[in-house]
Amino acid sequence: MTVRANYSVGERPTVAEMNTFAANPALQYITQVTINAVTTTVSNVFSSTYDNYRLEWSGVYTTAGFTTFPLVSFTGGAGTAHFDGIKTTNSVGVNSFNNQNGTAYWLTGYVGLNANESSHITMDIHAPFLAVDTTYTSKFSFQLGGGFAGGVVRTATSYTGFTITGLFGSNIIGTLRIYGYRKS
Repeated sequence: MTVRANYSVGERPTVAEMNTFAANPALQYITQVTINAVTTTVSNVFSSTYDNYRLEWSGVYTTAGFTTFPLVSFTGGAGTAHFDGIKTTNSVGVNSFNNQNGTAYWLTGYVGLNANESSHITMDIHAPFLAVDTTYTSKFSFQLGGGFAGGVVRTATSYTGFTITGLFGSNIIGTLRIYGYRKS
């Protein structure tokens, strides 16, 4: 059944259209990965099925002994002109902004010190498989506050997966769920 994209003022979707919406949600579950290592590679997750992806990380913390953040790099190589930044606000009112230009990884968001102080990170990745500039946005909360991050890889490369690396050689621990945004 074809579902219309636009409705007139006062017009409502039919029951059949609503059933189609319910059967085909905008976010499609792809896989879940349990992370407990310094480096975790997630392979063959980006494909032509979806253009954009959501990564939901829950219960994320580190073995570093201090607040740090996981780094994400694409399998298949990093872009030649890579720009990103991270903005945080913590519970004592300290604001910070860090940027990384020309690096081989993306900043995702700060993670907690232990399981009781874990964080949550939501990251949207735009067009990793399309061989165009790939961008991302990320928002996160952790025991001291929260923030956001974003960046771009300015290389027309098609990526199929990514690697998560703990900063300073620390294990990153948590659960990662990967979703694809349904094409309209």
